[in-house]
Amino acid sequence: MANHQIFNNLQSQKVFDSVLENAQSWIGDTKYYSEEQLFKVLVISGLENSSMEDVVDEYKKKRGIKIPSADTIMNSLDKMYKKLSLEEIQDKIANNLQDVAIRILPHFTQKQYKSSKVTLAIDLHDEEYYGKHLIDKNGLQITMISPKTSKSGKRMKVFRTATITIVKWGKSLNKPVTIGFAINYKCQNREEIIAQLLNQIDHLNLDIIHLTLDGGFATKDIFNRLDMKSFDFISRGRFSKKKKYSGKMNGSGFEYPMGGTRKNSIVGYLASLPSPDGKEIKVLFLSSMKTSKTRIKKIYKFRFRIENTYRHARAVKIRTNTRKLHARWVFWGISLLLELIWELIAYIH
Repeated sequence: MANHQIFNNLQSQKVFDSVLENAQSWIGDTKYYSEEQLFKVLVISGLENSSMEDVVDEYKKKRGIKIPSADTIMNSLDKMYKKLSLEEIQDKIANNLQDVAIRILPHFTQKQYKSSKVTLAIDLHDEEYYGKHLIDKNGLQITMISPKTSKSGKRMKVFRTATITIVKWGKSLNKPVTIGFAINYKCQNREEIIAQLLNQIDHLNLDIIHLTLDGGFATKDIFNRLDMKSFDFISRGRFSKKKKYSGKMNGSGFEYPMGGTRKNSIVGYLASLPSPDGKEIKVLFLSSMKTSKTRIKKIYKFRFRIENTYRHARAVKIRTNTRKLHARWVFWGISLLLELIWELIAYIH
């Protein structure tokens, strides 16, 4: 085996060992099993895109390996998370994700990386849910109806979460690194979601220069909040063929009216982008900065890396039919953790 392959394997093992060392931040021990033993079952369930019950059945009954049961793991999760509020759970998951990134990436500790400029992305993600709507202990409806339809043509019932991800860090890191996680509930103000995610990462002292947002965050209130920050932002707006714009397609930026009172103007950019079917689609970008349309497109393109994290996380999703909300959030948090590990190992290699 070549020296670089040996080095890469050792580095990959270092990532996994680092994650297992922090098992107690995800789950507590029991009388007969350690945190690491319990956590390994959760990790294996995600990696196999299976349920805990199926994994336990496979390892215990078919392979003769003694591992904790699904009930034992669920009881441990109940003990650790059941009394926590939604905000406490989401902050705990965010801290766990950050801890892995901080311990593995030199960017958080070494001066030559830490001073580099960071581009962030915030996005929403829906996971389909079957069953009656779920209400948390404070009366918040956690499941909601998505505007999208399922394969059967019916409107989907979903859990909705939001994440904040580093999509570019200087010239050296071009892999998405998820560092924040927020649980959404029905009728929640999206300005609140933005605030929660930015608060979660405030202590990291990142040198943020750009924040990219999906079109669902393109509101006057959110832009007003972001005006108070030191970084610029770019969001996709709603383009309408019927609306007259003061700017030209693929031309320079123009002042875009948001309505209401704003201290700073929003700059609009009209651009044509290639679609998956080979055609062109017309897009409206909204930004706090006056620059070229080419630069806006280049920066916003980094945002699509956050969408890759959702696809990867879904591939390592722990299957469950539990109605326990805290367990569902931990399961999805572990999927995000496994996705983050995959990104870090890919970066190391």
